[in-house]
Amino acid sequence: MERMTILLSSQDSDLAEFLTENLDSESYRIESTLPGPSIVPAASRLHPRIAVLDCVHTRQEVARMEIEVLRKAEPKVRIITLSESSPEDAAIVTGGVFYYMTQPPGPELIRVIDAAARGFRERDIGSKGKSTYPHDSPSPQNT
Repeated sequence: MERMTILLSSQDSDLAEFLTENLDSESYRIESTLPGPSIVPAASRLHPRIAVLDCVHTRQEVARMEIEVLRKAEPKVRIITLSESSPEDAAIVTGGVFYYMTQPPGPELIRVIDAAARGFRERDIGSKGKSTYPHDSPSPQNT
């Protein structure tokens, strides 16, 4: 069973702990990196399907750069950005951002990650005939 890799770019160690505690460890593998230039080698090495970019304490220029370089390194990655709710922060949302959150991480973030993952799994099932991810096969009572 292959786990889906989620790349977390954040200075907040509590966010990594939150994701690790609240996501199914059999389905997801959380990998963390600091914001900035370290995201490129991490993405190239890990090939994440989902990236969570914590832009709350990041300058807009750095956040935009992270999104751009991540898109170049992994064009199919689904990006979830976390930011504060100010008009200036909305400028970091560029093409290809899957979801933009302005609330503190909580149950909504877990639902968004699951929705992004489900989209990949459904696409994989459609293109390959079956999914390579755990929990995607029909349950015995439904067959």
